[in-house]
Amino acid sequence: MTKKPAPKSIQPLVEHLLLAGGIQEMTGSRGKKWSQTHSYQLRVKPCGTQPLPQLLQHIEAWLCGAHSQQFGITAVKVCAQSVHSSKFSSLSGVWRGVSFDIVVAMGGNRGERLEQELVRQLCALVHAQQTCTAAERALAALSSVDSSIQTHAIAAVIPRTGSTKRSITVDLEHTGKIIADFSLIMRDGSERLISLKARNGATLANFGCGDTFTTHGTGVAVNTHSLVWQDFLGPLGLCPERIRQGLDDYVRQQESPALVTDTLPQADHRVHAMVERFWGLNYYYLREGSARVGWQAARIDRNFMSEIALKNLKITEIRYPNKNRKQASIFLQSDFKRYKMDIRNSKGGLIPTDIKFALIGHTQDQVDNK
Repeated sequence: MTKKPAPKSIQPLVEHLLLAGGIQEMTGSRGKKWSQTHSYQLRVKPCGTQPLPQLLQHIEAWLCGAHSQQFGITAVKVCAQSVHSSKFSSLSGVWRGVSFDIVVAMGGNRGERLEQELVRQLCALVHAQQTCTAAERALAALSSVDSSIQTHAIAAVIPRTGSTKRSITVDLEHTGKIIADFSLIMRDGSERLISLKARNGATLANFGCGDTFTTHGTGVAVNTHSLVWQDFLGPLGLCPERIRQGLDDYVRQQESPALVTDTLPQADHRVHAMVERFWGLNYYYLREGSARVGWQAARIDRNFMSEIALKNLKITEIRYPNKNRKQASIFLQSDFKRYKMDIRNSKGGLIPTDIKFALIGHTQDQVDNK
């Protein structure tokens, strides 16, 4: 058999993979790291509710079959944890001399399924096709913070298109347009942008660390002149030497003598600006209800920032890396909200690459920000 030349495009592999059925591609991560890895990365998710083990077996059987062998696919194996993800499983292999890794994103689908189902129910409710308890309760929560949101006042429910990822430098006023999961088009022509969270969804924002942390010999270097350090990490009072030492301890599995650092800093205007950037502005935050706690909503505007999100904000704890932990964590709280910020490597490596900012609880009942 004549050896086929190396592929020039990932598209034929994508089309062949989708012939397996039951999956769809998540195009946002396609081949982004080719220049570094010289391998293709794909990300797929199930179309239905098939459990992960069966889905992996289904894709593996397709990739190992005669049709895939004729297509040039070899060396297929299932990876419990993808080398490109600290969260998801994958299938790897070789296609005409080029390696590939197909991440099967299952855990993140809870929110997507909720979004799709709620949009479907809201459409049915708005167009008087059927009554849906979840949709009614979601609208009631939104109405509690904006009385203009009523079933009879909604003309259409529009799901988002494209990615909800945003840049760390995005204009606050434009956040809603980027992160909204769906929008309500009102009969008066106005629009309400809705960011939907599943009941276990805590993350408010994820950003990259840029060039803040890099490899230096066998250890880690911290660039305190980077934009991320200057605008986000430095104002929190983080000690770069304790981060570097803690990661070194993790590699060596030895505990160094503790470095003396200053007490926790005050949450000044720079910290306020950071938390405000993580929240963003000009949208509605809608959280799925449970049997114990009903649907919750907030109107994310300047009033919410000053009276709820940032009121009497303070830094309560800093946890540095050590021989047992690779990430640094900072805890903050206002009169009404508790937050956690993790500086971590989301793909399981050592060098921190990401900032994850999460809403982890409430310090007391908040007042409605109508």
